[in-house]
Formats: sequence, structure tokens, C-alpha cells
Amino acid sequence: MTRTTADGAKKIGMVEVADCPQAGITSWASVAASFFPTGYRTPDGRPLGVELVAGIDSRWTFMGDAVAACAFEIGEPNQVGPGTVYRGAISSQHPDATTPHLMSVPPFLWNPFGSFSDADIHVTWLQRAGHRRRSRVLPVARVQRPQ
Repeated sequence: MTRTTADGAKKIGMVEVADCPQAGITSWASVAASFFPTGYRTPDGRPLGVELVAGIDSRWTFMGDAVAACAFEIGEPNQVGPGTVYRGAISSQHPDATTPHLMSVPPFLWNPFGSFSDADIHVTWLQRAGHRRRSRVLPVARVQRPQ
């Protein structure tokens, strides 16, 4: 499936995988967000690209739109990297959301994500984690507490 900005200027693919990394969690990943220039380069001068991933309770269906909203923010003048907060990534499309923002963190829900590197580009992964306030990060995929 694809997502496009309202003006049609940017377009990316999205992959949705149910029950990954565990039953009841749906994973979302961008496809081709790494084509958006980050402004960063490797020590040998190749562009550094970023793909985005998130995991969420399978009952919630909005994460593909939220991950795409973050991908569309990649590039100047916006920073991209661990700790970057994407204000309103969820609440802009779902105003009643209790966790309105997303933050970039190294992927931690899955087995290690390998980077991709060739002669033209180096691509790495960043996970989206729910973010309510400046000082607090919440994992988007919630673990059910024993009762």
C-alpha cells in the first residue's frame, strides 16, 4: 500500500505485517523513505537514508498513516535521528489520541535490523515510539500486564 502527501509531492510505500513480532502486534514499515534526503553522509561521502518501523496493538489501525506522516518530515529543515520527536504524527489524523506524538528510537521490538549499504547509499532503521510529553517516551506496542 502507498501513502502520499496531500499535495502529492511525496509518496512512499508501507508494509503491514500482522502478529509480528508477537501475536496481537502489527508491525508497519516504510518503503522508500530512504529516498528522501536526510542531509547526513557517511564518512566516505555516501548519503545516509532512513527507513521507519513501528509496532502496535493490532486493534489500532492508524499506525501506517502515522509512520508515513513521519517519513514525509524527513529532510531539510527537519532533523532525523534517535530522539527526534514528530509532533502531532498521530493526533493530526486522530485528534482523540492520548499519545499524540512519535519519537525516533533504535528498533527494539524485533530481532536486530541490519543496515543496507552499497556504493551509492547507506540505509538504517529507526523505530517510532509513542510520545506524550517532552520527557517521556512510551513504547507503542504495549505488553499486557498479568492480572
